[in-house]
Amino acid sequence: MVRREAKGSQSILRKLVLGTLIVLGGGYALNSVPMIIMFEYRFSQLSISSLENILEITGILLFMLASVVFSTLGVLLIVGAIKYYRGRLSRGIISLGALLGSFYLLCLGIGSVLLTSEINLGAIFLTISSMLFMIAVAAYLLGSYRFRVTSSILGFLGGILFTFAIFPTLGLQIFQLALADWGVPFLGPFMSFTVIEGPALVIGSSAALGHSMLTRHRKGPAKYVFYSIATLVYGVGLFVGPLILSLSFLDLLWKAPWAGEVLNNEPRWVLGTVTFWSASLVMLVLGGILLILTSFAGFVLAFSTAKE
Repeated sequence: MVRREAKGSQSILRKLVLGTLIVLGGGYALNSVPMIIMFEYRFSQLSISSLENILEITGILLFMLASVVFSTLGVLLIVGAIKYYRGRLSRGIISLGALLGSFYLLCLGIGSVLLTSEINLGAIFLTISSMLFMIAVAAYLLGSYRFRVTSSILGFLGGILFTFAIFPTLGLQIFQLALADWGVPFLGPFMSFTVIEGPALVIGSSAALGHSMLTRHRKGPAKYVFYSIATLVYGVGLFVGPLILSLSFLDLLWKAPWAGEVLNNEPRWVLGTVTFWSASLVMLVLGGILLILTSFAGFVLAFSTAKE
């Protein structure tokens, strides 16, 4: 009876993971489109007239590249979700996704360094954390137990640096550097609420470390608990952050006809892009809800497995 309950919970979890990753990947890809358009608009307003402008242009180009990589990551999430549901998810897809995410952060980190007029610890921490994540992926691919633990430790250290990098007190508002200062709460690199995104990554790295250490000799419910906690934290951030930003964009659009407002003098296509961006964020909000449900399903599966 208990084993049948565990199989039922596992089946529900697989379906939730499939739906969640498809929605999340689609949200990543959709939200990359208005970001690329707005980065191109900022790029078109700059001229090669000084070293400062040249550095700013290079930084914007890196942000555009990062958005393309992020869109590709979204597509890979959808492909990975389908393969996971069919039981064909390979280590190669997971590693490729981690490498794409690391390269995405590297582009944002170096781009932030170029866009800031002075040394910013947040931009430096973000760049270093992306390099640690890349080394962690390389160690994970080696396959042995020691390298898996090393990979998890490096990921944990990278997660801590990432948390410091995007924490508001360090003053690194990543997307606000490349876009105009609209006075809205822009999201973290992975489209979540900034304050929550860093801790979610640290918890995820801790989950990977715990999974590597606890499953050497036996398999148990611990892995479901670890990953469910990380999924829950990120899910809450993914629900709250995009919802606040979407409503903030709607507020800007509502005030646009009045003189002196942020979007008052912008072309109509910019207003259309912001409208599309605001609508695209709803998909991430839905992804956050599904992530929360998936985490609860993981807890239920861990409880069912523990009773066997």
